[in-house]
Amino acid sequence: LKDMGEMFFGCNSLYSLDIKKLDTSNVMYMNSLFAACVELPSLDVSGLNTASVIDMSYMFYFLTNIRILRLDTFSTSNVKNMSYMFSDSTSLETLIIDNFDTGNVKDMSNMFARCERLNKINTKALKTPKVKNFEDMFAECGLLTLLSLNDFDTSNVENMKGMFRQCRSLTSIELSNWD
Repeated sequence: LKDMGEMFFGCNSLYSLDIKKLDTSNVMYMNSLFAACVELPSLDVSGLNTASVIDMSYMFYFLTNIRILRLDTFSTSNVKNMSYMFSDSTSLETLIIDNFDTGNVKDMSNMFARCERLNKINTKALKTPKVKNFEDMFAECGLLTLLSLNDFDTSNVENMKGMFRQCRSLTSIELSNWD
């Protein structure tokens, strides 16, 4: 199994999901895997082996009922696309991405866009030496007050359009090391 893209996409009546026994060791595509599963109240992804994954775009897109996502077991060193990964998950309050390795990611556009209840993002975990697209990355994150992006490498970025668009509560953005 190499492609799990859209596997549970749009399962809008799904209330529980047990994926602990799925062998995902060779999976390269997890794009839109859980997208639009709007009734899911929680999701345990700790058993997913993500070491071979290159595409996580839209993976958790439009999960409107989930408040906490723990992704501290994810291996992301091969991922190239994280666009829309958490976008439109309007109930998401806590996101644990502390162990992310994003050194190969090229697209982070809309990654956190419209995560209306997310008030803190551990951006220290996000390394960005190859990122070309930051468009709308934090757009409409209405509760974010501080973003520390000093460690972002922006030397290859081509698009930052709307990166902080309508972040109405944002009072401080740290960008001192940007190129």
